[in-house]
Amino acid sequence: MDIFSERVKRLRERANLKQATLAPLVKTNRSSYSVYENGTTPPVSVIIACAKYFNVSTDYLLGLSNDERPVTDSFTESVDRLAMAAVRHDADPLSSIDFRNLVARLEAYYNVSGTGSYLVVC
Repeated sequence: MDIFSERVKRLRERANLKQATLAPLVKTNRSSYSVYENGTTPPVSVIIACAKYFNVSTDYLLGLSNDERPVTDSFTESVDRLAMAAVRHDADPLSSIDFRNLVARLEAYYNVSGTGSYLVVC
């Protein structure tokens, strides 16, 4: 059994779901889902749907990370940390490098997630 299979099965069991119940929620049928839990690599769309349903990162499901948190959580933490550094009275303002990194991360996030738009005012 590969890492995806082990992790998605563990998440399903932790949620007390049967394969037949979970399959349509992650955009597949029960027999295909069963094959994925037994080691066959699912299509990317199923991996993404599983990550969204269980609120974990695709990196976690694929064994690239042991951190279950979705990427957006770590992204949000990074942006919050940069923003707090920018507004604290005792901190230096964002350097031009930090500002460019922040803008790049925002652009990457919004391009990937498609969750709206933002405006950067300089």
